[in-house]
Amino acid sequence: MNNEDRSTKNIAKFEVPRAANDTQLQEDFDDLVERAADGDSRAVGAIAIALGPSLLEEARAAMKGLDGADDVVQDFFVFLLERRSPFIRAYGPAREWLHTMVRIIARRLRREQMLDDDED
Repeated sequence: MNNEDRSTKNIAKFEVPRAANDTQLQEDFDDLVERAADGDSRAVGAIAIALGPSLLEEARAAMKGLDGADDVVQDFFVFLLERRSPFIRAYGPAREWLHTMVRIIARRLRREQMLDDDED
């Protein structure tokens, strides 16, 4: 047996399970968001990779031209890691919950910035 045969023998096959349908896909995503909201750093990382750009876009829209959209998204990921609010499936789809939380954080930051500008 040559070196190439030995090295390929030790490689484990990895298969990603596929969702059977859209309902299963939604349930799997809800599970991911539930784990993220419970502080699971791997789940938060998966959401950051998959939805980071759309969450940043949401934050920019909510900031209405003010700086800080990057901070909003970062605060949101910390929010998840610190388990500040559970995701409850009965209230609606996970994706909507994620975007709603980003908008809430953005509005809070926008208000703070506007108050700081008024004090100056």
